[in-house]
Parts: sequence; structure tokens; C-alpha cells
Amino acid sequence: VDGDVTGNHGPADFWLVKANASGDIQWQKCLGGSLEDYGWDVKQTADGGYVLTGFSDSDDGDVSGNHGNYDYWVVKTDASGNIQWQKTLGGSAYDAPYAIEQTRDHGYVIAGTVKSNDGDVTGGFGIKDAWIVKLDSTGNIQWEKVMGGSGVDDAFAIKQTSDGGYIVAGNSSSMNGDVSGGHGSDDYWVVKMNAAGSIQWQHCYGGTASEVSRYVEQTKDGGYVVIGFSLSNDGDVTGNHGLNDIWVIKIDESGILQWQKCFGGSADDYGRKIEQTGDGGYLIVGPSGSSDGDVTGNHGKLDYWIAKLDISQNIEWQKSLGGTLKDYVYTFQTDDAGNYFLGGYTESNDGDVTGNHGNQDVWIVKLSSPETCSTPTNLSTTKITSTSALLKWQIVGAPTGFTIRYKLTSSSNWLYKNISNGTKNSFRLNGLISSSQYEWSISANCGTQSSAYSESKLFTTLSLKGEKNTTTDQASLHVYPNPSNGIFTLEMSGVINDKVFIEVIDLLGKIVVEEIVSTNDKMILYKMNLKDLKSGPYIIRVINNGDVYTRSIRIVE
Repeated sequence: VDGDVTGNHGPADFWLVKANASGDIQWQKCLGGSLEDYGWDVKQTADGGYVLTGFSDSDDGDVSGNHGNYDYWVVKTDASGNIQWQKTLGGSAYDAPYAIEQTRDHGYVIAGTVKSNDGDVTGGFGIKDAWIVKLDSTGNIQWEKVMGGSGVDDAFAIKQTSDGGYIVAGNSSSMNGDVSGGHGSDDYWVVKMNAAGSIQWQHCYGGTASEVSRYVEQTKDGGYVVIGFSLSNDGDVTGNHGLNDIWVIKIDESGILQWQKCFGGSADDYGRKIEQTGDGGYLIVGPSGSSDGDVTGNHGKLDYWIAKLDISQNIEWQKSLGGTLKDYVYTFQTDDAGNYFLGGYTESNDGDVTGNHGNQDVWIVKLSSPETCSTPTNLSTTKITSTSALLKWQIVGAPTGFTIRYKLTSSSNWLYKNISNGTKNSFRLNGLISSSQYEWSISANCGTQSSAYSESKLFTTLSLKGEKNTTTDQASLHVYPNPSNGIFTLEMSGVINDKVFIEVIDLLGKIVVEEIVSTNDKMILYKMNLKDLKSGPYIIRVINNGDVYTRSIRIVE
């Protein structure tokens, strides 16, 4: 009730603060009643307002409808922080939400934990259960789902997925009910739900000690990345540096573990949020007490820690922020200029921290991206043929060169082209497969540094039907019989060079056969034996004097 805070209702209120681009407070609101109200998550909504959730045991002031003990409390405000509606959700015991998201139908979905098994809560399993609630746009319950077993089960994060369902991340100590595959103590527990709240699959990840997940995000490949912290160094967990480490796992769309990595040092390090970046890497944040291992520059006790990972999970850069006391980061956001905004609380008033009002203050930090090499912009694809495309981009800054990566959208393998001229703003990409969709992106090179890759650009090559050859002598390629049992004859006239390169490519874009064939009087007549290949469709690609010719073939048994 002093300093920047006015309008407090009791021992603890939700505190909503709007700041401008420079971090100056534009307005602030205390929301709550005469008892304890703890805000946990806030999101800006599609109408420019805000939705908040946390737990409350008040039943006066701004709060009405409490069911007993702590309830989920959801508050919707307008763009100025004025309450439009509020709802309490739960039962007679302790119920606490941790995450809220606005859904594509303009409703809301909330994830948390409950001890209740009455009121709004049905189907409880044990000591504590995960509880997911779907609300409509005005806060009315559409459905609710209790998940867990006889142990302690929490849901700390939820996101709507590309199929309209939901991905939930939390932790579980159960080995029954909805939970299977536990490793011992608490595990990461990830649950995929459909749009109606039914479980599609669930998996536990961890070791024999304790793991707690805090955030989940769907990745561009349709899988998921989860961050939290782990004490284990067995089971699914390898590379622990000591005590709690930040633990990141990547799983596919079915929950199968693809990779995992520990980050930290010999003290406690906690992962709080992760986001995939445009170059396929990740940005991670969490409080860190370490000053060794992966962490440098710690100021004392816990610091804000932010790290950028490349596509192979190697640390590109990292930074510790704080003072000599406890500085605990919860979240971050990025803006279009590549700046990072970190939010949490601080007890410090030295080091990087100034202006502390006493005890614990909210601490917001803006960081400029350490990247000095700027990503090219305004990508476009023109002059597309069946086998080539002209890639164009706008240069930003003064790079020394570029790296283009491209692939079939159906493939996971990138191909790369390096350009040593930093003033070049276009490149003709040859050797493509007809009637195929490709994606490409570009990174700028600046001496020893490289920018992040741009967002991918899609294009589709033309079909071979009706396309003219570009070779001066109007070379023509015939492949017969087609289909065949694996024996094909290639006949080509109008060949300029004395040798041609022949490649056979599968549907994933992988070259499975390569041969060099000599010409005779500007012609080739060559029999290829492809009986070692599996039956199915392939592309034959012939390269002569820089021109590329492709034909579709099929091998049958």
C-alpha cells in the first residue's frame, strides 16, 4: 500500500501493472478481497484487455462465489485494467491454478492442481490432482477434467495445439489412474488432450530423483518442448551438473522422447520458460544459483539466467542478471526488434538492480539481442521452373556473405548453399524436383558471427508437362520402360558436354544412386540397373552443362 502500489484490499492482492515501452508505469490495479489472493498468470486477450488467474480465499471486495479455502480465481479486464467479469472455480479444499490461455474460440483454458472433489470439481483420484477447466468467453465452465492417480499430480502449463486440442505439462508421483510409466519420485508428466478434454496420450519422463516441469510449447515440427528442473542423473536424464539442473526435453507429436539436455552448474538451477526461435534453436530462462558449468557471471544467490541454444542444443550465448541477494525470473517476452523482456522478482539493490523499494520487488529487465549480424528480410521466390527457382532477399547491415538452407517440406534434412558475396541479394537454386514443395530460409554471415535464420519461405516447383528445355541444342531425355522392374534405359540427345551426371532421388529428397556417364556424338544411351532399390516412385535427374532434366519413374515388383 505504498510506493508504486495503491488500492490494496488485504494481506495479498493480484497486482496488474501496465508499463510503456520504456518501462514507466502507465496504470496499476490491485485486485482481490480481505484475505489472500495470489496472481499466477496473465495474458493479453484478443480484444486488447487482459485475463488473469491465480488462487484466492477471499469472498468479498472484487471476489465473489468462493467455494471454501483457496479457489481458482479468473479475472477478465478491459485494456485499462477495469474488471469486466470474475469467476471463482473449485471446491471446498485447496485449489490453485498456474496457467491460463485464451483459446481460438475466444474462451479460456486453465491448468492447475486441486485437492477438492466437490463443487465444480468431479472425479478426484488422490492427494492432489491436475485439474483442467475450459471456459467460454464470459467465464462459464464448458467442461472440466481431473487427471492423475493416488499420488501428487500437478499441471503447471497448458497450450492449445494445432489440432485444436491441448498439451499439458506438470509433474506426477503417481503410478496408477491416468498415470503410467513413472520412474520414481516426481516425474515430468505430459498429457495430450483432444478439444473436448479427453486424454489422447500421456507420458512420464525423468529419473529416480525429482523432476518438475514448468512450461511446454508446441514446436514447428508438430512436436513439443518442455522445460523445468531435475535432480536425477539416470533414467531419461543424463548430464546433470549437480543439484537441480534446468532440464529441457524434446518429444515428437506422440510424446516419444527425441532428445534431452541438462543446463546449469553445481548449484541449483531452475527452468521456467522456453520458446523456439526462428532459426530452429531455443531461448530458455530460469533462476540460477551456479557460477560454473554452463553459467557464468552470477552475482550471488539466485540470478536471472537467459541462454540462447542453437538447433543442436549448444549454448550460443548466456547471461546472468541480478544482485547479491535473490533474483527469481519467471518469464520472458520478445519484441519485433529482437529485444528480450524478462520478468520476475528481486530482493537485491545492487549489481544490475537499482531502485528496490524494500523486501521483494517486481523486476523487469529489457535486454538488447547480443546478435550483431542481422537476418535478411523480405524473402521472395520468383522465376520458378520445374527444376529451379530464383531466391531473393533484402540485405540488412553489412554482412560478408550468406548461408541458404533449403529442403523438401516432406523431408527433415536441410541442404545448404554458401554465398561469399555480402552484396548479393539473389541466388538461382538449381537441381530441384518437379511438382514438389520446398522451403528455404537464409542467414547472414558477418566474419565469425552469423545471424539467426529467417522464417522459412515456401514454394512449389512446376510440373514437367509443357515445360521447354533450356539447353541450346534442345536436348531431350527419355526413360523407358516406365514403370519397370528396375532396369531402365536412358536416351538423351543434344548433349553438350562429354560427360553427364545422373542421380536417382527418393521421395524424401535423398540421393540414393549417383553415376557419371560418358557421351557419344552428343548422345547417351545408357542402361541403369536399379533392382537394389525398393519398389515405388523415384526421380531420375540428369545434369549436363549446368542444365538439369528430371523424369519421374516407378519401380514395380
